[in-house]
Amino acid sequence: MKWPYLRKSYSNRTLVSKVILDALPESIALALASIFLAALIGMPLGVFAVQHPNGILDVSLRVLTSFGLAIPSFVLAILIAWVFGFLLHDFLVLPTTGSLFQYDVQQGREVIQFHNLILPSLALSIRPMCVTGQLMRNNMIDVMQKDYIRTALSKGLSKGVILFNHALRNAINSVLSAMGAWIAALMTGLVFVEFLFGWKGLGNALLNAIDYQDFPVIIGLNLEVSTTFILINWLLKLIMSFLTRLY
Repeated sequence: MKWPYLRKSYSNRTLVSKVILDALPESIALALASIFLAALIGMPLGVFAVQHPNGILDVSLRVLTSFGLAIPSFVLAILIAWVFGFLLHDFLVLPTTGSLFQYDVQQGREVIQFHNLILPSLALSIRPMCVTGQLMRNNMIDVMQKDYIRTALSKGLSKGVILFNHALRNAINSVLSAMGAWIAALMTGLVFVEFLFGWKGLGNALLNAIDYQDFPVIIGLNLEVSTTFILINWLLKLIMSFLTRLY
């Protein structure tokens, strides 16, 4: 096997493979940070909401997830940039534009700027966060009605042990599957968010290629995104098969 030759860019005569490799780490970092933030917030909300069905947290979760899924990502990105990057800039000091790797004049090299990752990852994490929280809630409700949960309750096990040791590990499989699909979806849906926040990833490279009608770069980026989507789904099937055998 050999690396495919994708020709050169029309605008700067750079190899298309180099354009992809230069932009890919930034997009991967943004997608992983977004899905990590979505899991970090969405999964605990779904678990805690099921402890009091139809309570304040449960109703609030359903309302917020419906609201978050109804608003397009580019609208959320604009709202987040306006609120956190403009209105609250004096308190949070979060930049609205910037990339993960930026050149530092004092050090004379590129350094990692993690604070530039906060706002774009938050904008991208809202929709998968809503899906993760709602899916975790629904799965936990279904699992808590199973016979083995009633058996554990009759044995006198505490609610926390039943919730985390028995119910959670059986409800989390489909959530992990959805999160893996969202990683692939985020890799294909970074275009507007990267453009809005000045993130130098695949989406920004694609927009620049479209602007200059750079067809080799456009074809190469679409090929890369399609390959990434297939590989992530294939890897996800292997992970789910392993988890099924494990439990």
